[in-house]
Amino acid sequence: FVYEDAFIRSRCEHLKQIAAKAGCRLLYSVKALTLPWVLELIAPHVQGFAASSLFEASTARNVLKAEGTVHLTTPGLKPGEVKMISEYCDYISFNSISQWLRHKDYLADNVEIGLRVNPEVSFLDDPRYDPCRAYSKLGASTHAVKEALGQSSPASHGVSGLLFHNNCNSPNFQEVLSTVQKLESELDYVLDNSKWINLGGGYLFDKDSTNLDAFYEAVESLKSRHG
Repeated sequence: FVYEDAFIRSRCEHLKQIAAKAGCRLLYSVKALTLPWVLELIAPHVQGFAASSLFEASTARNVLKAEGTVHLTTPGLKPGEVKMISEYCDYISFNSISQWLRHKDYLADNVEIGLRVNPEVSFLDDPRYDPCRAYSKLGASTHAVKEALGQSSPASHGVSGLLFHNNCNSPNFQEVLSTVQKLESELDYVLDNSKWINLGGGYLFDKDSTNLDAFYEAVESLKSRHG
């Protein structure tokens, strides 16, 4: 692999400025590139890494040490790996209600538990890349989340946050705002009582991005629910 240090640093700084303006914590998805020496280059510019497997979680933790957080979500968890994954991670967002219920009692004590929610709103014409396509198994529906948590605080079930990821390589941040507005209309009390929201990915923060103000509006709307 050939990579350009200066370009990677400049992109990291660009994203860091956007995250700071929005008041977000910036995570890098290890899935995109797992070379440890590249992750070491990125680590000083982010607050943590996002992982989707035991290998990615362990690689992320080895690079970050105790200096950042590791977040994980994945459709497939091997029962024998759950405990070890939770020891590397600070946050685990379970992909479904059944996955959460199967594994929630086998986690390290300090890991934060979240649920991946499928907003069921699509922006892509090609279903191969659409996390919200018909019959998608990526995330639980808002109905399933509400049914699992009832009318009580998510914290009473051991759940502290939510994750959504419903796009792919989109430069249009009006779409993330529309997604947040839909979630707010359907999961109002769950959002009100969540400690954190992971906005996932699927968006391009580059020179071709449009409606970046819509991204800031989406984040501010979520933050305002907590005063």
